[in-house]
Amino acid sequence: MTKLLKILFIVVLFQCCLFIIQAFTGIALLTGAESGRSGVITRFYNVPLMLYFIVFYAIFHNPYKGWQKIITTIIPSVTMFLPLHRSLMIAFILCLLIGIYIKIGGIKKIVKYFPFLLILILPILLIVVKATGERTLTDIESVLDGEFIEVGDDFELDQESTFMFRMAHFFERFIDVTESNVGIIFGTGFMTEDSEYTYRHFNYQIGLTSDDTGDTVQLDTSDICWSNFIVRYGVIGTLLYIYIFFSITYIYNKDIKVIGLPIILYMILLFIVSFTSDLMYQNRMLIFPLLLYNLLPIEYENEEIKYSEQIAQIK
Repeated sequence: MTKLLKILFIVVLFQCCLFIIQAFTGIALLTGAESGRSGVITRFYNVPLMLYFIVFYAIFHNPYKGWQKIITTIIPSVTMFLPLHRSLMIAFILCLLIGIYIKIGGIKKIVKYFPFLLILILPILLIVVKATGERTLTDIESVLDGEFIEVGDDFELDQESTFMFRMAHFFERFIDVTESNVGIIFGTGFMTEDSEYTYRHFNYQIGLTSDDTGDTVQLDTSDICWSNFIVRYGVIGTLLYIYIFFSITYIYNKDIKVIGLPIILYMILLFIVSFTSDLMYQNRMLIFPLLLYNLLPIEYENEEIKYSEQIAQIK
C-alpha cells in the first residue's frame, strides 16, 4: 500500500503543479477548466480529484524526509487555497487544527508548539478572513434568523451563490419531499434532469438556470449536497447514507498510525463543505477510503514484519 500511495502522491503533486501554474497564468492545463478572475489569480475549479486526501497525507503521513518533505507538503497545501473557495479554506484549516491536535497528542503539547503553529497558520487565517468578508457573516446571520424560509418565487441567485440561497434551495425541496410518506422513505427517485417526467412533476423555483432550457434546474445542484440527498434518497435514505459515511470514518479511528488520520480528516472535510458543495454526495469520493481499507491488512503485515526484524536485531 505504501508504494501505491507514493505513486499516487507523485501523480497528484504533478497535477497540483499544473494547477498552480494555470492559476497564475490563466492558461488552462487540466481538463474540465472553468475559471473566473480574482485579482492576480485566475480561479480554476478543476482541482485534482485526489487532492482533498493527498493534502492531509502530505502533511501527516508524508513518505519523504528533509527538504523533499517540506516541498511536497507546501505544493498541495497551496493548491487548496487557489480555488479561492471560502468554505473549502475554512474547512481545510479546521481539519488541519484537528489533525495537529491528534498528532501532537493534546492541548498541553499544542501550547508548547503554539508560537511555531501561529507563524504557520496566521497568514492563512488572514487570507481566509479577507476572502470571507462581511458578506458571509451577513449570510450566516440571515440563515440563523430563518429568513430563507420566507424566500418566495422572486428570489434570485446573485454572483456569489450565497449561503442563504443554499439553505433556501434545500428547504424548498425538503418541504416538497416530506409531504408524502413515499418521499420521506425513498425520495423522488433517480430520473434524469432532462426527462419528460421531471418536466411534468417538478416545479421548484429556487435553483440555477439551465443553459439549455433557460428554466430552473430542478433536481441536481453542485451548491449544496443535502438538496441532492433529500431529493434522491429521501429522509430515511439520507440518514442511512450519513450512518455509512461516519461508520467508514469511525473504522479508520483504530488505524491512526497507519493511514487513518489523513482519511479521517478527509472525511471531516467532505462533511464540512457539504453545505456549500456536492462533494459528499459524489459516490466516487468514498472509493478511495474503501479501497485503502482493503489494503490495510497488507500494511499491518508489513509493519509486523518490520517490528519482528527490529526485535531480532536487538537480540
